[in-house]
Amino acid sequence: MTFTKDGDRYLVVNRHDHIDLSGFTFDWSVTEDGIETARGVLRAPHVDPGESGALELQLPVAVDETAERLLTLRARAKKGTVPTQPAGHVVGWEQFALGEHRSLLEHRGSVLPQETEKGLALSAAGTVIEIDRHTGLVIRYDRDGRTLLTGGAPNFWRAPTDNDIGAGVPKTHAMWQHFSEHRRVEAVTRRATASSCAMTWASDRLRWRPAGPCNPTGPRVPSSVLTPSRHAAGPLRLGLAFQTSPALDQVRWFGRGPHETYSDRKTGGMVGRWSGSLADQYHDYARPQESGNKSDVRWLELSGGGSGLRVTGEQPLSVNALAFPYADLAMKPFGTRRSSAIRSQGNGTLLIDAAQAGVGGDTGWNLDGRPHMPFRIPLKSVTWSFTIGRPGD
Repeated sequence: MTFTKDGDRYLVVNRHDHIDLSGFTFDWSVTEDGIETARGVLRAPHVDPGESGALELQLPVAVDETAERLLTLRARAKKGTVPTQPAGHVVGWEQFALGEHRSLLEHRGSVLPQETEKGLALSAAGTVIEIDRHTGLVIRYDRDGRTLLTGGAPNFWRAPTDNDIGAGVPKTHAMWQHFSEHRRVEAVTRRATASSCAMTWASDRLRWRPAGPCNPTGPRVPSSVLTPSRHAAGPLRLGLAFQTSPALDQVRWFGRGPHETYSDRKTGGMVGRWSGSLADQYHDYARPQESGNKSDVRWLELSGGGSGLRVTGEQPLSVNALAFPYADLAMKPFGTRRSSAIRSQGNGTLLIDAAQAGVGGDTGWNLDGRPHMPFRIPLKSVTWSFTIGRPGD
C-alpha cells in the first residue's frame, strides 16, 4: 500500500488484489528539522482492494515556524496479517513536506583572507582554512590547532559500479576521470575589498570556479562549473573531494537514510536524523565500487577525538563519507580485489557533491544499464553552496 495527497486530504491506497485494510493499523508523526515534535494514531478507513480512502488527520501547529516540517504516514501489520512478520511491522510509509524547504545556512558577518607563505588563509572562531596558491587545494582546515580536513579537488568521477562496468561507462565517461585527475590552476586570488577568495581550475574545455567568503562559523563555498562540449557524456558526479583526519570516526546527518541512497535509489530512504560509525557506511559489495552515498543531505557531521565539523548545504547535497581513501575503491582486474579487503586505514574520504548520477541497472551488459535520463547530470552550468563549520545541536 502507499499514501498520496489530494488537495488538503491524505489518502491511503490499497494495492492488494484480494484483501481490505482491516489487518493494518495507521499512525503519523511530524518532524521539524529532523526532530519529532508530534505523533498520533489514525483510524483505519475501510478500503477495498485496488481502492483508496481518506485519512482523518488534524495536523498540529508548528513548534518552530522557521523549521523544515515533514509529515510521515505509516501502515503497520496486525498480528497474523503478514506471515513471519510481527505485529507492528511497517509495510508502507510516505513523507510529505509541510511547507517549502529552507536553507539552513546562517550568514554571520565575514573575515578577510590573509596572505601566507603558501597561499591564502582565513581564520575565525578558532578555525583556520589555508589554500595553496599553486594547487588551489585546502592545505589544512584546522579547528583548535587540529587538522580535520585537506584537499577539496574538483571531482567528476566515481569508482565504477557493477552497472557502470556492464554499460561501458569506464570507457564512455573516461574524460571525467581525466578532468578529475589532471588539472591546472589558472588563478588563486584575493579580493582586497571583499571577504572572499577565488580560484580557477581548468582542464582542456572545462573550468571550475569556486569562490566564497569565510564567516565566523566557517568558510562558505559557492561553486560553479562550466561544462565541456554538449556532445560529451555527462559527469558521474559534480563536487569536491576532501580527505579527513582518521580521528573523525563517527558520522551524523540530516537527510535520507539510514542506508546508502542514490538519485534513482532513494525513495526507500526516509528523511531524518541518522548516525553511526564511519566504518559502517561502506556496503561490502563483492567487488570494491562506489558505495555509501547519502542523498538529500541538509547537513552532515563528522566527529571523533573531541573535535568535529559540519557541512551544511544551501540546498540538499549528495555526500559520501568513508573511513578510508576513496582510491581503495578504484576498478581493478576482475578477481584481484574483494570488498572484504577494504579496511579503515589512513585518512578518510569526504565527497561533497551538488549531484551524483544514478546507478541505473535495467541491464548489466549494455547501454541500457545506464541511469535513466532524469537521473543523469545534465551538461550545463551549476551553482551551489555549502559551509564547513562546527558541529551543531
